[in-house]
Amino acid sequence: MDTTRLWSWVAIGLLVPGITGCAWSNKTAQNGESKNPFAHNVSYADGNGSEEADFPDKKVENPEQLKLIYAQWMEEVGNLDEARSHYLAVLESQPKSVEAIVGLARVERLRGKPSEARAHLEQALAINPKSADAQFEMGRLHANNQDWSAAVKALSIASAGRPEDTVIRHQLGVALVHTGEINAAQTQFAQSVGAAAGHYNTALILKDLHQLDQAEEQLRLALIKDPKLVEAQRWLVELQRQRSSGAAAQSAPTNPAPLIEPAIATASYRDLGPMGTVEVVPAVHLESVSPASPGGERHSRP
Repeated sequence: MDTTRLWSWVAIGLLVPGITGCAWSNKTAQNGESKNPFAHNVSYADGNGSEEADFPDKKVENPEQLKLIYAQWMEEVGNLDEARSHYLAVLESQPKSVEAIVGLARVERLRGKPSEARAHLEQALAINPKSADAQFEMGRLHANNQDWSAAVKALSIASAGRPEDTVIRHQLGVALVHTGEINAAQTQFAQSVGAAAGHYNTALILKDLHQLDQAEEQLRLALIKDPKLVEAQRWLVELQRQRSSGAAAQSAPTNPAPLIEPAIATASYRDLGPMGTVEVVPAVHLESVSPASPGGERHSRP
């Protein structure tokens, strides 16, 4: 998840009553009238006493956005029922929210209901045909159905709308290999996982398609660009062994390596206080490590 979303979730956590370490209580104003329910007094118990402080009266300016962020959080942690209910809650007041409709489609796909997911995506694309999120999800549905030409079309539109998204480029590369557009696929892989990893990924897909000559060629190209790519060397040796033994069509070795995926920038945090105060630590890209770091440690750019 990106740091913006993380901070949004932190904000939600701070708004939710009943945070650990806090005793919430409603109080009335001195004139006897009720105060704004958001203006609670809070007691911080540390075992030796407590202190009280008034929160200023505040109004949630965009509750639907908070529901949407919460739904996305629940989706990412795997609570699909909760995610679905909050996406639906957003759509009750904002029926044309493409973000909520696409989120609902993702949930249905994860729940094993591709038909419902497709219906939601068609609804989203009717509202915004160029939505990168909707086109990306539609591309994934087509890929799951082995409809690679349709997947290429949808993913191309998604990538055009969000060209900096390496995940979309990676999925487009996979689809392009399946349609035989190797050079175009390599362009997408090079911009998402790097040139050497791109040739390696192409080789694995071609191997699964039983195009072993082309797979070997791609593995050699991967090793030319990165001689330290151990998995490429392993697969090249294995394919050559199969060919020499006349068993080119036999199954792959045990524990085959997966495709190399683009690095996803995430953020971590640690608890710094009773209210859940956090410090965000930017994600690092392991491929950017400096081998000369003192003490053998590997550091990388944020």
